[in-house]
Amino acid sequence: MKGRLFTFGCSFTRYCWPTWANILGQEFDSFENWGKPGTGNSFILYSLIECHQRNQITKDDTVIVMWTSAGREDRWVNNTWIAPGSIYNQDIYDQNFVVKFADPTGYLIRDLATLTATRHVLDNIGCQYHFLQMAPWDLVDDSKHKKETVDNRLKKLYNKELETIKPSVYDTVFNGSWSSRNDLKPLVNDDHPIPGEHLLYLEQVLPEYTISDSTRQLIIKADQDVVADIPFNSWNQWREQDPEKRF
Repeated sequence: MKGRLFTFGCSFTRYCWPTWANILGQEFDSFENWGKPGTGNSFILYSLIECHQRNQITKDDTVIVMWTSAGREDRWVNNTWIAPGSIYNQDIYDQNFVVKFADPTGYLIRDLATLTATRHVLDNIGCQYHFLQMAPWDLVDDSKHKKETVDNRLKKLYNKELETIKPSVYDTVFNGSWSSRNDLKPLVNDDHPIPGEHLLYLEQVLPEYTISDSTRQLIIKADQDVVADIPFNSWNQWREQDPEKRF
């Protein structure tokens, strides 16, 4: 595939082993992975805007965003991002903060607006883009495996935007439960999809992208290392380009 690929997301996009982004990145002329573990949907928009400022994304480029769970807090403090993942399962914000400020509906109001703003930015650029998702938008309290009810007013207001998102990893790979791994791959002591599961996800939600045999061989080797609990050290074979960024 010709042109540049820019990907955005959380640890389901950039992790200590190859993800869907790295798999697709093998097939493009140029690839930058702007994903960062623990970050939320606000960070995704910030990163997209910064990427555009630095790279001037054009209509000839491809942008793929994997939206993450809504219950997250992103803050830039003392020259680093505070991004501990789900507000309901972290050790940065104390319980008083969670009780006082963590509100599933409030997070959805914020993040659905973020989704809409991102769509407008990309429509204005005119590039090819796709929206994926780690989990359904109503799975706010993801640490407790509990689905919160999305206010029907939000569903109605953002229905058009929600329809632009492909099915989630949670539903297609994990069969609707983080504790239930796909039978095609052995269970590993980690809630993140292993490389082969990322490939399975791509084949289900983005079948229009062809993955080469050489990339598939890399995925097989990466899976073997991950399942055997061998520290992943084969990045030299993957096109994991770290974007030149400050923020």
